[in-house]
Amino acid sequence: MEAPPQFPGAPKKSKTGLILGGLALAVVLCCCGCGGFMLYFGKGALKGSFGMIGCSVGMTQQREALLTYAEKHGGKLPPAATWQDSIKPYVTSQKEEEALGEKVKFADPSDDFCDRSSETSIAYNGAIAGKKLAEVEDKMGTVALFEVPGRGRNKTAKWSEQPFATSPKIIAEEGRGWIRIPLKGEASVMDKRGRIKPIPGNTANMNFGD
Repeated sequence: MEAPPQFPGAPKKSKTGLILGGLALAVVLCCCGCGGFMLYFGKGALKGSFGMIGCSVGMTQQREALLTYAEKHGGKLPPAATWQDSIKPYVTSQKEEEALGEKVKFADPSDDFCDRSSETSIAYNGAIAGKKLAEVEDKMGTVALFEVPGRGRNKTAKWSEQPFATSPKIIAEEGRGWIRIPLKGEASVMDKRGRIKPIPGNTANMNFGD
């Protein structure tokens, strides 16, 4: 019997509407790299995975709102002091929010958290606050929003990579990395080996404009 045709060059895409357990498993597999299927389905792993997904999708929504705000305000990004208040009218829900339902709490500009289970929040890169979007040449290399420890709203700080060891935990003492998103591109984390990885299950940021 002939083996089915292989397509090694076919691109792999994230999908919305995945079963919650499978989505949580994908997060753990990609971000933790630890073995033992029973561990992946533990309550702690699921809680941590849902928090990570909710944070990354919420951050993606708020990044898109930053760009919409700029479109409506002469190309200028929102000011640092009130950035979440400024973008709130421009936040729209994504397919992930409909697909995952009540299991995942997505971070909204009105919320003081990013990953509620890990007590983290979203910070805006102060280096781009109030700037003309057109003046930022490397949009894919410029972090717009990033996850920081502690709750709070309208947080602004200079972007810098935080230590992996201090990142929120997915399972036991295994970190998942700190979430960040550039002005253009995918939400991602840096793993313990220093590799940048997209967030599994977050396709909200796949169809943005230039």
